[in-house]
Amino acid sequence: MKNLESLIAETSYRLVEKGVVDKNTIDKLLRVLVNDGLYAFWVYMKSKGIDQKFKQGAKEVLNLLGKEKADTENLEKFFKEVTKDIDKIFFARQVLEKLLIYARYHLKAKENEASKQ
Repeated sequence: MKNLESLIAETSYRLVEKGVVDKNTIDKLLRVLVNDGLYAFWVYMKSKGIDQKFKQGAKEVLNLLGKEKADTENLEKFFKEVTKDIDKIFFARQVLEKLLIYARYHLKAKENEASKQ
């Protein structure tokens, strides 16, 4: 099994490279996650139509947050289940926040590299 930090870094890179998140989306997702909580984070993703793309790009990370791998098949059920346990809420929030922050850095690096060419 990969170390958690490495998995978060790889996943954040993949989300940027596959175009799942852009700067605006990252900033909004971070705001919702930090200010409104984990369940609101999922509802916001769903309202913007990126929940399934996010699930595919972040599946390994999401699997760490749920009880079983099957939990991530239905994201609504997954987020409702995770929000029943305060320890899982805090862990999931930390992991997702770090994932989005790393994605922001990957995106900035990608933009800087593109501007040099």
